[in-house]
Amino acid sequence: NKNSEMKEDVRFCEECEDAPAQLLCPVCKDIFCALCFTWLHRNGNRKNHQPTKLDGTPLDVSEKPDTLEGTTEHFVAQLNANMATASNSVKKTLETKVDNGDDEDLLRDPILEDQEQGKDFAKIVRYIPLRLTSEERTLLSLLEGVLKVSEYTDNVDVSSSVYGGGYGYLFGGGGVSKKVERMRRELNEFFSVLCGLVVVNDYKRGSRLVRQSVADNAEFFQRIFEIGRRFKIMNPDKLRTTYGKLMHILQDAVTKDVLNFDVVVPIKTVYTLLKQRACARDLLCDPNLPVAIAALGDAHTPDEHAAAVRRKAQAKQRLIERYAGPNGSRLPRSNDNNAVVDDDVSGEVDDQKPAKKQRSGDDESTAGYGVLGSLGRMIGVSSAPTPYDALTSNGKQPMSGDELELVLASLADAESHRLGCQTPVDDMLHWLDHYFGSNEAKNNPKRKLAISYGSNGSKLSHSHSQQYQFVRQSLMLWREVQRQMFRLWICADKDMLSPSGYRLVNTGQGLNRVQAAPNVSSAMANILGSVKSSVGAHWVGLSVVHLGDRDVPNALFFIDKYTQVPRILAPIARTMRAIPKLAENEKTLPFLTYNVDDDDRANNISAIDATRVRILRSFFRFGFNGDGDDGGSCIDGRLTSAWNWCSKVEGKVFWNTF
Repeated sequence: NKNSEMKEDVRFCEECEDAPAQLLCPVCKDIFCALCFTWLHRNGNRKNHQPTKLDGTPLDVSEKPDTLEGTTEHFVAQLNANMATASNSVKKTLETKVDNGDDEDLLRDPILEDQEQGKDFAKIVRYIPLRLTSEERTLLSLLEGVLKVSEYTDNVDVSSSVYGGGYGYLFGGGGVSKKVERMRRELNEFFSVLCGLVVVNDYKRGSRLVRQSVADNAEFFQRIFEIGRRFKIMNPDKLRTTYGKLMHILQDAVTKDVLNFDVVVPIKTVYTLLKQRACARDLLCDPNLPVAIAALGDAHTPDEHAAAVRRKAQAKQRLIERYAGPNGSRLPRSNDNNAVVDDDVSGEVDDQKPAKKQRSGDDESTAGYGVLGSLGRMIGVSSAPTPYDALTSNGKQPMSGDELELVLASLADAESHRLGCQTPVDDMLHWLDHYFGSNEAKNNPKRKLAISYGSNGSKLSHSHSQQYQFVRQSLMLWREVQRQMFRLWICADKDMLSPSGYRLVNTGQGLNRVQAAPNVSSAMANILGSVKSSVGAHWVGLSVVHLGDRDVPNALFFIDKYTQVPRILAPIARTMRAIPKLAENEKTLPFLTYNVDDDDRANNISAIDATRVRILRSFFRFGFNGDGDDGGSCIDGRLTSAWNWCSKVEGKVFWNTF
């Protein structure tokens, strides 16, 4: 029994082996966590089993298995309590956890007191990483090279577990001290190889590193590890085979008694740079900023695309002239504080033209730019030019032209990333409402989304209205997650590198590090609460978010799951947009007319609509049919169901359309 080999004061659930045991079943003669007990005893004869405390004493009147911590009911009750204060206390708590101790916080700047959008933008830039410089990219290539050849996790995790014949982190026989020794040996080897590659790349710098001890090189290691973590956040498709190894190395490096120096520093964000510069406050409220960082997208004609590029370049040049001048700050001017880039086709800017007055919701130059796009529309025209002395009296350094370009490039990268991840979700919401949201869809057999338990692998039974709401609520949640993905990345980084430690457990998906994720959990509770409030209708399905358990062992697994959302939805969204073009081609038209039957012809349904409905109906029904974990209606199970549908799409009759 694995539990007999663990510490005497820690007893884990016999079923999941992840969570501490809370209940004893006298009939089964096993100990369970509250969630596993409730799940295993939900029906049959087991439903009549009465649990006790671990010592065999009866439960108190107020203690029921389905109300203990870790169960769905407990999570929902806690979520409902949090929702009442989500807009204030939860958000404030999360921000404090992620970035605490800032005496010079942009959010408390008196210049932003009457600029609500400036305050919101100051919160957004907290989580947007800075783009890597050319020197940092060189260091990144060295780090990636070492990670590719390193066998750290094999030597520390696999060989030190009972599965590898050694001693694990949770096992007896002096296992803890032996694993710490193994960690130190492997970390020193990793550091040595890294310094060796630096010697090859830059002999002078590398020779200095080699002559010093590992602890004396702490600043170098902090920098190169921060570069790797920052690059991954901005490029989730990169480092797919090495980032996990990097985080495992850093997890062990922050473990108590392993190293006598720190190798982890906070990730550099746009916020960390702006809060040290004199012109940051005015830059956040400049109406040219959304234009300069706007993502161009792929919906423009060549002429519109060229005009947008010109507007963006001119807005960027205007910002550089204002904030990266000789003194690095905006020079005082009398009447051009509200001037923005002209949004005509030519994109020309004329400083002699009257200043354009901003009106909420009708300025095309800043329309459609997502999270950051409402900045220019929201700040209005009330602010007067800020005197130069007011901007520099606090002793902050001016912003150089290179720094400002780095900030603008980082914000533009973030907006492009957000647009690429959020657009597929928006497209699917559009198609859902367009084809299945009308009252006529309920009575049309070809547009009904109803599913029944046991049919085609479904584990849920929903009417058309229920399934429509279930899919819509799931997509809205995914959209909000994508919108706040940078925030979740920063929270996940903090959770993964927490000195609280982890447990090495075989979760059924291999050997994984199980670790609590309080920052991500708080952020997700806040996101889920805001989505549930905006939905207005009854929430369909469970509200459970798996974190730190058998299904989602740690924050890295959570982030990896939700970075799959655009990969799942983007091919479907692209196919929906491409179907009209396929209909215009004689060679591909037969693949569409195959989906048109006699009823469609009688009702004048085109091949385009018939094909779209057939694909979308299949996805909205069987991509959300509950064949994920926990019956598939929990927050993570919805994503699993969608992934399962994608894995089987090659066998669908409409596969050729893709």
